[in-house]
Amino acid sequence: MLKKKNNNKIVLITGGSGMVGRNLKFSLKMNNVKYLSPSSKVLNLSHIKSIETFFKKNEFDYIVHCAGLVGGIEKNIINQLAFYQENLEIGYNLVNTANKFKIKNLINLGSSCMYPSIFKRSFKEKDLMSGPIEETNYGYALAKINIALFIKLIREKNNINYSTIIPPNLYGYHDNFNPSSSHLIQSIITKCIDCQKKRKKNITIWGTGKAKREFLFTSDLTDFISKVIKNDLKLPILLNVGYGEDFYIKEYYDFVQQCLGTRFKYKFDKKKPDGVFRKLIDSSVAKTKFNWIPKTDIKMGISKIIDFYKKNYDI
Repeated sequence: MLKKKNNNKIVLITGGSGMVGRNLKFSLKMNNVKYLSPSSKVLNLSHIKSIETFFKKNEFDYIVHCAGLVGGIEKNIINQLAFYQENLEIGYNLVNTANKFKIKNLINLGSSCMYPSIFKRSFKEKDLMSGPIEETNYGYALAKINIALFIKLIREKNNINYSTIIPPNLYGYHDNFNPSSSHLIQSIITKCIDCQKKRKKNITIWGTGKAKREFLFTSDLTDFISKVIKNDLKLPILLNVGYGEDFYIKEYYDFVQQCLGTRFKYKFDKKKPDGVFRKLIDSSVAKTKFNWIPKTDIKMGISKIIDFYKKNYDI
């Protein structure tokens, strides 16, 4: 149990063992902000009684909701219902209980997949719910949309500091590097290193390689969240926080190969889906109102993650 002293802030982090949660703990620690990061055995978000018990026993000022069932395109396609059910359930239980216990500050993590799949331009916050979402991650996106709109309703009724930050795809330290369930950059790194070890000449890319994706280094996102908490900033109901540039899928393979010094030839499996062809988010509100500037160049970030992977996972 962690009790408040004077005006020191305490942050409750859900999903503290995941990539975003672990990076957030580091960012908060660097900013001298205390946090609680209970395991699912202590705080089971699938059970409201577990959440209520935890809230009664602990004091905190902020909640940052990082927990969730996540994965790359293959895992999403196979587990649409599970992605919807689990993310909706834990999000609703947490936000509803926070409101019941009059917790004043909550930051929910959304995803750029919440936006429609039909736009060719970058997504603004106002574009949410303005068109159909991509079918390959329909369950996950729908759950995220539901929780973001639930937060909007609560905030408008009670005038409390609840908001949803919408980042693009993320990559960073402590990520999932399982090729069958990881996101794009992490999957490319493991595939390329595996091909390098086996001395293969070719590497297979799902789809055409012509879809574009925006990726943000996780530490940049968590540093921003820590800044918001430390300075008690009030965010809008929805806020895009992105890298500001997207690249073709094939280019990410090129970036990883440049860092590894490999030269595999590409084979494109066009029977596999590309997913939505573009989902760049417009982060101009974050930049103008909150001085948001991502610090980590994409190639620099990929190089850091390759080094991290080799030190921690490459056996």
